[in-house]
Amino acid sequence: MPISETLAGVDNPSTTYTVLDYATITSITTSGALASTATVGTNGVASSPWATFDMYAGMAPTAIQTGVSGTVNYTVQQTLNDPNSTSNPVARSSVVWIDHPDSAIVGATAAKQANYAYPPAYARVLLNSNTNPGYVTATFIQSFMG
Repeated sequence: MPISETLAGVDNPSTTYTVLDYATITSITTSGALASTATVGTNGVASSPWATFDMYAGMAPTAIQTGVSGTVNYTVQQTLNDPNSTSNPVARSSVVWIDHPDSAIVGATAAKQANYAYPPAYARVLLNSNTNPGYVTATFIQSFMG
């Protein structure tokens, strides 16, 4: 499903960044003339696809395990905001991401394990920095206490 975002312009040579991550950019539109050139590219910061949890699984604990390759710095984050909510949807660009309460997986540089005592709506891994070809993998396993 396509996503979009509106960014406020900045004075040259300032930089602005999106809050969403894009696999493909199909168009960029300006609302006025550019005083100079615009450059579009990556900044070495990214986030993973969102892991979705079963909100109806009660107090189901969730295990988290990360793996790293190369030199990276990452943070596991979660949110209770839900863009898919039928009663109170939040725009994807307005979702508030909170760092995991376990500091071992905030600004981490090595493989780690952690958990959630109860599931958030979504979780993701934020890649704070990497040395190409560094990357992070994450596995989330939610149990069911029925």
